[in-house]
Amino acid sequence: MQLLRIFILLGLFSLCRPAEAAAKVSGTFSLTNGTKIVGSIFRVRDRGITFRKDTGSLSKTIKFGEFTKADLKKLVEASEDVRQYAAGLLQMAPGSGGGGSSIPVKPPPSRKTLEPPSYSEVEDRPELPEAKSIIGAYLGTKPGLLMLLLIWAGNLWAAHFIGIYRKWPKFMVPGIAAVAPIVGPAVILGMKPKKADKKETVMDKDGDEKPAKKKGAAVAKPVAKAKVVTAKPGAAAGRAGAAKAKQPAPQAPMAAPKQPGAGPKTLEEASYAKGSVNINKRFIETKFTPFFKLVPDEPYRSGWMCFITPRGEFWAKRIPKITQTDVTIQCPQEGGGTMDQTLQIAEITEIHIRPGE
Repeated sequence: MQLLRIFILLGLFSLCRPAEAAAKVSGTFSLTNGTKIVGSIFRVRDRGITFRKDTGSLSKTIKFGEFTKADLKKLVEASEDVRQYAAGLLQMAPGSGGGGSSIPVKPPPSRKTLEPPSYSEVEDRPELPEAKSIIGAYLGTKPGLLMLLLIWAGNLWAAHFIGIYRKWPKFMVPGIAAVAPIVGPAVILGMKPKKADKKETVMDKDGDEKPAKKKGAAVAKPVAKAKVVTAKPGAAAGRAGAAKAKQPAPQAPMAAPKQPGAGPKTLEEASYAKGSVNINKRFIETKFTPFFKLVPDEPYRSGWMCFITPRGEFWAKRIPKITQTDVTIQCPQEGGGTMDQTLQIAEITEIHIRPGE
């Protein structure tokens, strides 16, 4: 309750203050538009003055610039609140005005001539690098040289495997890549692959393998069959004795000649290169049928198959499994045992057959 009473008293005091000011400053004041206002000051703000008219109503807020200069001077001299906001509008010098009173106005500060501020250069200031081309930027900085070195090393590494894939000499493609980076290996990669060496065997229409005929090699001719002469019986039984007397002694039967290839079968060397033949699932199943058995017969049991791919050479004894895309081969290991290797049929470039010792 005490706080409420204090707030009420403060409110009444604030309301009474403009009334006191109005009682002190009142009269008739002229405006620049020719009208006049009669009353006392009710409230002074930065926007202007509000008057209480003789009728008791409040006027609108009248701006300081709407009063005539003489009346505004009276208001400034009479009211401290008006002086606070409107003293600058009169531009009155000290000692002027009626009644010996004056309104102190501070003179404007003297302004010097405008001059730009002085500053000193920063010592050891880093300079911006000069604009260069991309190659110049690479060659002119250490990080750029390091990047070029890494690109050049990667170029040699790629050239090494391109040489293996295209079957070029070992150091030829990396040497070309060292002189002509990126462009040299790209040209070699786009060239047609070298033709494979001619096979030592030829294929007939039925897909059977036949040994190739070499110039100067003697061709074995089949041995002619020997005729066996047998005695014919006599026409008449009466002449049997005479015929027997004249008939020569029967010859001993001759042994049948040996057929070519009747000896122990041997495995001949053969080579199949991609490009000369179509290496696919059907070709492997047709040409290497004996190697699909769990225990191949001789001479395939002691023979070897060599599959050449970009990853290297794989020597195998048997083919356990094959699909349309890959083939699984059984490779013997040093110290005994075997290990299955799965090769992609598309990456096989050559297949060789070699007889065992």
